[in-house]
Amino acid sequence: SSIPCDLYAYMISFVHRIALSAVKDWELSRRKASLAVIRCIPLREIRSFFTSGERRLFSMIFKDWKNSASHLKDVRYLSIMAVFIAIKVIIGSAYIPLSESLHIKFSFLAICVEASIIGPVAGMVSGLVTDLIGFMIAPSGPFFPGYTLSAMLTELVYASFLYHKPLSIARITAAKAINNYVVNVCIGSIWSSMLYGNLYLYYFMRSIIK
Repeated sequence: SSIPCDLYAYMISFVHRIALSAVKDWELSRRKASLAVIRCIPLREIRSFFTSGERRLFSMIFKDWKNSASHLKDVRYLSIMAVFIAIKVIIGSAYIPLSESLHIKFSFLAICVEASIIGPVAGMVSGLVTDLIGFMIAPSGPFFPGYTLSAMLTELVYASFLYHKPLSIARITAAKAINNYVVNVCIGSIWSSMLYGNLYLYYFMRSIIK
């Protein structure tokens, strides 16, 4: 009576060994195929390309920031900053009203020109000073450091697109779009929510319609 049970156990063991062998063979063939594909890819060339590209990018960014920071020690550039700060304060207080909450301002034109001359570091300092002076001269609400940070980020974005680069409509449009939708809408809605207490989505939808 034990023969059928032994035969059954032997059949299970045999099928199990066949299945394990098949799995091992499949795994081995898959690894060989993967290695063959990897050998066909010039990993060293790709790695060196991205590494050199990253180095060039960071080198350019560091050079621009270093040059811009050096402008803060140059009397000529400080004079240029002072002139543009005055222009931005004057232009920033003038606007064309389209509705109760929608205005057209032209201060971004002065920011574009300034950012292309003095760069990101000096530009952010100029944005900081401009926002503080503008608030002291014509405050439009309670002071909040977040809006000052946004003014500095605006200068940074324009300088990233225009400093030591050719002025073009495409660059100005791209910088303007990032400032409108990232700095003003996305980040500005955070400041409004923190300052006035309503939900972020409320200010986000209200700002994006503008």
